[in-house]
Amino acid sequence: MSTLDAPPSVADSTAQAAPPHPAFAGFERWSGPGDPAMFFDWLGVRTRRDFFSLFQASTASPGPSVLRPAYPPIDEEFFEWVDVLESVRCAAQSGQERFVMIELGAGWGRWLMRAAAAMRALRPAFPVELVAVEAEPEHFGFLLDHLRDNGINPANHDLRQAAVATESGHTPFFVGAGRRWYGQAIAGPDVGPVDAFPEAAIEQVPAVTLTELLEPRARVDLIDLDVQGVEADVLQSAAELLDERVARAHIGTHGAAIERDCRSLFFDLGWSCVRDYPCGGQNIDTPQGPVDFGDGVQSWVNPRLVEQGGAA
Repeated sequence: MSTLDAPPSVADSTAQAAPPHPAFAGFERWSGPGDPAMFFDWLGVRTRRDFFSLFQASTASPGPSVLRPAYPPIDEEFFEWVDVLESVRCAAQSGQERFVMIELGAGWGRWLMRAAAAMRALRPAFPVELVAVEAEPEHFGFLLDHLRDNGINPANHDLRQAAVATESGHTPFFVGAGRRWYGQAIAGPDVGPVDAFPEAAIEQVPAVTLTELLEPRARVDLIDLDVQGVEADVLQSAAELLDERVARAHIGTHGAAIERDCRSLFFDLGWSCVRDYPCGGQNIDTPQGPVDFGDGVQSWVNPRLVEQGGAA
């Protein structure tokens, strides 16, 4: 995520057309009572304003008493919405027993909660298993609050206050500035303080591997990965289990070398590339029009676990 990750949209539009992608079809747009302490997205997911220092509840205006939030704008996160919705739909229409999603570098768990809300809208009784890894202590607290605020008991899911790495144990990690910064990452041996966030510090935090997360699960419908520069390393370290058990991956990338390594890994595994947009790309032409990318976006589908037609 970027320095201050944009909070969910609070725009209201009763006349807005559906987004230009079939993934959104069949998911009804939410409307309901507002709350000045919360943001709401189009599925009705509530996000506390005080997760962000610029949007404290004390400065929030009351807003309309009944909200109908807008669909997401066409930006780099639009494609993350598409991957989440398609994963949910594929699981709901399949004969499998549950929907399983892993979010690495989870922040406050927004994509996990969005997936759960989408499944709740499509098949309310369908079991959902959420797996999150988030190392920054304040963000991990946000994750627990966010799930509770949206009717999910954190105790029923696998939520780990840790960094995802290639080896288990402990690893140096930036912590602090939780309400201003969502770019905390594993710290290299020569990395010093972050000038923009002098209150941040490097601490030893627990580390968990992707292999550890995959081993107890026969199938994972979606891995959503935003781990600030170690994307390729994490994925490569669990390549065999990734190919055997994971149906789809959405990756936020942070450099051309990382993008090249991810591309090589998935091509070697025989996965299908759904989209591949480089980080820092300006006015990149997409099927939905020109988009500026801060983080890059790669979406991959495992053809052995997703039926033909399940990808965008």
